[in-house]
Amino acid sequence: MLEDLCIDGCIELLVGFFKSALPLLAPEGMIIVTIFEGEPYDLWNIRDLARYSGLKIGRSFKFQANAYPGYKHARTLGNIEGGGGWKGEDRPARTYMFEVNDPIAQQKPKNNSKADKSMSEDN
Repeated sequence: MLEDLCIDGCIELLVGFFKSALPLLAPEGMIIVTIFEGEPYDLWNIRDLARYSGLKIGRSFKFQANAYPGYKHARTLGNIEGGGGWKGEDRPARTYMFEVNDPIAQQKPKNNSKADKSMSEDN
């Protein structure tokens, strides 16, 4: 089903983002993500995706669009001609602040490739 593919694609995108951003974070750095509440967004289980990726939830809170002067939601699939449809800034959304789950493990180099292993060996 198309909706299932979309959900799977969004999950893959989030996990890929979390995993690629993790090594770039300072030990006390954060990744902040805001998503709409309700389906299909709740089906992503963003807290579980973050945990799976090596992050933990620092805190979460209701997103207040009016706290960001000039904020205007942009539709993923583009604008509807004539401005029809719902406005994203009027929909309930939640902001999640994720932290590194294990700062020590995050800093350890990962020698996964043969090239990495050969460079670390004494000759």
